[in-house]
Formats: sequence, structure tokens, C-alpha cells
Amino acid sequence: LFAIGASLLAVVAVTLCLPWFNRALGLSLVSPLHRPLFWIGLALLALLTGLLSGSYPSLYLSSFQPLKVLKGIISTGKGALRFREILVTIQFVLAIGLIISTFVIYSQISYIRNRPIGFDKNNLLEIPLEGALAQKTAVLKNELLESGIATAACNFSQSLTNIYYSGWDVDWPGKNVNQKVLFDFYGTGYDFSRTTALSMVQGRDFSVTFPSDSSAVLLSETAIQSMGLKNPVGTQIRLQNQPMTIVGVFKDFVSGSPYSQQRPMLVYLNPIGGSVMTLRVNPARNLATTVQQLNTMLSQLNPGYPPDIHFIDQQFEEKFRNEQQLRTLSNLFGTLAIFISCLGLFGLSAFAAEQRIKEIGIRKILGASIFGIVRLLSADYMRLVGLAALIAFPLAWISMHQWLQNYEYHVQLQWWIFAAAGMLTAIIALFTVSILSFKAAASNPVKSIRTE
Repeated sequence: LFAIGASLLAVVAVTLCLPWFNRALGLSLVSPLHRPLFWIGLALLALLTGLLSGSYPSLYLSSFQPLKVLKGIISTGKGALRFREILVTIQFVLAIGLIISTFVIYSQISYIRNRPIGFDKNNLLEIPLEGALAQKTAVLKNELLESGIATAACNFSQSLTNIYYSGWDVDWPGKNVNQKVLFDFYGTGYDFSRTTALSMVQGRDFSVTFPSDSSAVLLSETAIQSMGLKNPVGTQIRLQNQPMTIVGVFKDFVSGSPYSQQRPMLVYLNPIGGSVMTLRVNPARNLATTVQQLNTMLSQLNPGYPPDIHFIDQQFEEKFRNEQQLRTLSNLFGTLAIFISCLGLFGLSAFAAEQRIKEIGIRKILGASIFGIVRLLSADYMRLVGLAALIAFPLAWISMHQWLQNYEYHVQLQWWIFAAAGMLTAIIALFTVSILSFKAAASNPVKSIRTE
């Protein structure tokens, strides 16, 4: 009956919480209440849960000898208590492990977010060059600058936040014939560094004052290191067997996954065309007004397509979506694990307090303080939490260490994460036990021992 009632309440809880769960994780899960198979599975689960949870106490009670029970001689033994302690310990192992996982995932996301990305993503927008805009890149750029919407603009062969053009067709002086270096390729117009606000380490950006830039390239610091060039600016290389001259070196910027090591990058000049127009909006103007004005401009220049505007900072945030979902799930299930563990601990301490009610009464009559009795009753359960921590720490370290190896850039596991998880769990468990312990210690000892 308990299992059936819990199952029905669970259906109500899922129905109420599903919209919030979908919003929190960006999902679109649908309730399966209309499926007969769901109800059949739920009924079997309730039946199995009821049988498993009821079988142990029924077998345990049926093992009592009737003669001793009628005489009031009932010895619960240590076996039953040990089994309960094992279950509670396992619950706390899971709770501590999930708390540690939550701390590690949060630290990893914060570390990557705070890592320099090489360009300023704020006030940076992208417009897909589709339809008529593909032939009007120069017109679009001029109107953006003359209207005051943008302080800088540049056409790109692909989005700043995604990279899908790469290859090995780059040769340079001193290259080993067996050496293969995979380069990421970007085609850009003029004002590449000004639009993105990235730093030029050596040389210069592309400029209209240099007609020879049609055969010029910019390279990232990682590219220069991979090529082993000492004085890169002015060096002639070959791109797809075409001679090109290095005119500048820029600092690496994150274009793909923020967790992966950046590959060498080569930027070539493509003054018109491309797939997107990247612009830095004027920070002195209201953003909502700027977007509205930009939508009007795009509708006039490209009437066949609806205005499509992307914020670079929002696209960059999407890169953390999986980790954010994992953190949300860890928070949720960690909280549930602690709550369930505390329920088990609450039941175990209530049972123990009831078994020792006469002992507590005698201790009070002999002068024991309420604090002393609470400490006595709580000590055993704190040992369970300590044992759970000793089991959970190495398991959590192994699993989190393995998870972090999936990323080129990751945090190191710190001792304080494990200490904080253990302390938090101990405080919650102590509070749970102390409620019942204080109630037992504060009871009238005369009532508990008057039958002796």
C-alpha cells in the first residue's frame, strides 16, 4: 500500500515538475501518462518495491519464537541493526559522491569561462550573409559604419565560434617532408583585428593601403610555434601551392571548443563574400534600439529573407550547455541523495532512541546532561558518515579524474572539495540526528523507567 501510494504521488510530482525540469535543462521531455505501457511498468515497479521492502521485516518477524514473544523476551540482535547501518552508509556514499561531483563540475565550468578566449565577445554580433546579402557585403559594411550601428565590421568565411575549414596544404621554409600540421583556415575582410579586438603580436592586420595583401596571410602564435619560424613577418610560405607572405601574427583565440587545445590557425584575405558579417555594435547606443534599426536595414537590403542576428556571447555560452546540464543534474540528484540519506538516518536514529529510552532515563537520573546524551546518541551515526566519506572519497576522485581527462584544459582536483563535501554531509546528518536525540534526552525519565 505504501509503494502504490508513493507511485501515485510520484506521478503527480513528475507532472508538476516536468515543465521546470525542461526549462532548467533545455529539454522537451513529454509525460508518458497516455501510454498503457507506462502504467503497466509503474504497477510492476510498485509491486516489486512493496515485495522487496516488506519481505525483510516479514521474514525477520516470523523468525521470533512465539513462547518468548508472549513472555516479552524479544532480542533484536545486532544483525538487523548492522543491516540498517549498511544501507544508510551506502546512501551517504552516494550523497557525498554527488556533492563532490557537483563541486568539480562547477569548478571546471568556472575555470573555462574565466580562461582568456583571445577576443572580446561582448557587443559582438553576427549576420548570416544569405540571399542578396552575399553580393552586398561592401554595401552592408558601409551602411553599418555610416549609420553608427557598428564601430567596426568584417566579413568572415565562417562564424567566430565555430571552425569547420581545416587542412594540411601549408608549406614553409625548413619544413620536414614528413611533418604534417593541421591548420584551421579563416577567410576575412579588412578590420579583422579591430572588429574582434584580438591582439596582434607581430606585424599588422590586412589593410586597403597594401594592394599586395591579396597574397598575404596572418598566423596565430600556435601556428608560428608549430612551424618553428624565428622571424615570421615577411616570410614567404605556400598555401595550396600558392605563394603567400606572412604580414602579421596574432594571439590565439577560441574558435572551436573552449575545452580543446587550439590548433594552428591561418587567416587569408577575402575582402568580399564569406558566410557571415561580424560587427562590433556601438556601446554608446541602446542595444534594443540598435537591434531594431539593424532589423530594418536587413529587411531593406535582403527582403527575401527575415532578419537573422546572432549574439557571439550567447553562441559562446552554448558551448557550456552539456556541462551546465550535468551540473544541474548533479545539484538535483545530490540534493535528493542527501534528503533520502537523512530519511534513512532519521529512521535509524528514531529506532535506536526508542530501544535506548530506558538507558537515557537512567543516565538523566544519574546526572547526565541533555548535551551529553545528544552527543552520546549522535556519535555512532557520525561514525557512519565518516565511514561513508572514506569510501566515497577515492571513488569520487577516480570518477572525477577520469571525467576531467576528456578536456585539454581542466582544473586539478583539490583537497578542499572533498573536505567541504564531507563537512557539509556531516553537518546535515548531525542536524538530522540531533532532532531526535534532543527529543529523547529532554523527555521525562520517570515515564521511561516507571515499569522497572
